[in-house]
Amino acid sequence: QQNGQGNNAAAWYYLGRIYLQRGDLYGADSGLTRAEKLAPDCAKEIDGYRQNAWVALIKGGNGFEEQKNLDSALALYNQAGVIFRKSPIPYYQAASVYNEKGKTDSAAAAYGKAVAAGANATDTTEQKIRNRSAFNQGAILLNAQKHQEAAAA
Repeated sequence: QQNGQGNNAAAWYYLGRIYLQRGDLYGADSGLTRAEKLAPDCAKEIDGYRQNAWVALIKGGNGFEEQKNLDSALALYNQAGVIFRKSPIPYYQAASVYNEKGKTDSAAAAYGKAVAAGANATDTTEQKIRNRSAFNQGAILLNAQKHQEAAAA
């Protein structure tokens, strides 16, 4: 602000990376989103930073889930969904945890996010997760007697 850098893509890019290194995913997301908006040609590079953080969060969440520490796993899966929204995997993982905890409404919502995130997936694994998420969301909604929502899912 002080130096009139509000529309400087590089300033936002480096701010986003600094936030990412500090572990502030919301700050990183904000900075990187603004950088990408100002410099769309940098989208692939920005996605690379987002994916690196996403991988670490998913792996950490998987580790917590194996240890049956579901709250910590859920926190990391949700953070992974914040920093990289283009994959259905973090939402699917979060939905599975919600379902295991008996929070079926939250599970259905997370499965819905997985379907939306995977709408344009070209990776076969992500396509399978997207399709499995649609099925699971429909099944949960059907069991909850939410027939129209289940049919839409």
